[in-house]
This record gives sequence, C-alpha cells and structure tokens, in this order.
Amino acid sequence: FEGDKELIEKVKSLRESKERLFFGRILTGDQFVSKKDVKISLGSDFSALCVDMESGAVAQVCSRLNVKFLIIRSISDSITDESDMEYNSFVKLAAKNSKEILKEII
Repeated sequence: FEGDKELIEKVKSLRESKERLFFGRILTGDQFVSKKDVKISLGSDFSALCVDMESGAVAQVCSRLNVKFLIIRSISDSITDESDMEYNSFVKLAAKNSKEILKEII
C-alpha cells in the first residue's frame, strides 16, 4: 500500500458493500471469557463487539516491532452470545468471508 489512507479507503468501501461486516472495538486479554454476564458487562463498559485472546498478542508483537497490522475476526460468539450457527458450518463460512475480505483489500 502507498499508505494508511489507501487501506482505510479500501476498508470503507468494503463496509458499504457487505451486509454483515462490522467495524469496532475488540476486547482482548490473557484469559478466556465464557460467562455471558461478564461478556455483556465488558461489552457495555467498553463499547465492544466481542472478546478474544489472540488479537492482543498479535497487536503487542507488531507494536513492539513497529510493524503495521490489521486484525480481521470472524465472531463465532458475540458479546451477547446470540449465535445460532453450528461451529463446523461457521468455520467454513468464516474462511470464505475472510478470503473475500483479504482479496478486496489486496
């Protein structure tokens, strides 16, 4: 990319073209958060879409090495835990969607 501005414009155009594409805050930490009431409380306190464990580690390493990064997540369980899709179906859909998003960005 020529710069951050070009990436931002590509991501904005994706947002306008995809019906179920969300942009927002991801809470990350060193523990698995499984209790629904804790996730709801964290989501409310920090205006977050989800809680995860992996993104923070990637962000920390990239920041320390001064490497730019973009985190794309497929959320299998939301802050409210309102997921109605079986995991095996979700994995296939998430891989397909991630591929399409990356193709658009690249």
